[in-house]
Amino acid sequence: LAKFTPRTKKINSRTSVKQFGEHLILKAISLGIVLPFYSASLVETVQSDIASEKPHFLDVFREGTSRWLAWSVPAKGRMLPVWALLPSGICIGLSKYLFSVIIKGISTRLLSKHIQKREEKKGARSRDLTAINNEVELASNFISLVMSEVLFYPFETILHRIQLQGTRTIIDNLDTGKKLRNS
Repeated sequence: LAKFTPRTKKINSRTSVKQFGEHLILKAISLGIVLPFYSASLVETVQSDIASEKPHFLDVFREGTSRWLAWSVPAKGRMLPVWALLPSGICIGLSKYLFSVIIKGISTRLLSKHIQKREEKKGARSRDLTAINNEVELASNFISLVMSEVLFYPFETILHRIQLQGTRTIIDNLDTGKKLRNS
C-alpha cells in the first residue's frame, strides 16, 4: 500500500505526528485487507486431515477472497463474517505494533546509553559506529519482538478462537488434553 500512496512506510524519531497517524492508518488498512486470508490460513492449518480433504496451496487465497466477497454473510457454515472480525483483528494488530514500537524505542535508548557508559569506562570510543548501531538495533528488535509476542499471546489466542468459530475444527483443550469440537 505504501508504494501506491504517498504515506510513510517506515517511521523514525523525526517522524511528525501527522506522518505517524498516516502510518497507523496505512497499517490498519493493510491489517484489514490481510485478515480474511490470515483467518483462512488459520482454518486450513488447524483442520484435521481426517475431517477434511487435503488442502491445495492456493486454497488460502480462494477462501480469503470468498470471505471478502461474502462481506456480511459467511461463505460456509456458521463462520463469523469479515465485518465482525475486522475491529478486533485491527485493534489487536495495531496495539501489538504500537507496543512493539514503544519497547523498541525504550530498549534502543537504554542499550545505547549502556554501550556509551561501557566505552567511557574503557576510556576509548569505538571507531566502528555502524557495527555498534547494528548491534543495538538487532538487540532492541529482539527485545521488542519477544515482549510483544509474550504480552499479546492471550489476546491472539482469543482472536484465533473467534476466527475458528463455526468452522468445525477440532481443537485440543490445553487444560485437560481432551479433544474438543469447535462448532
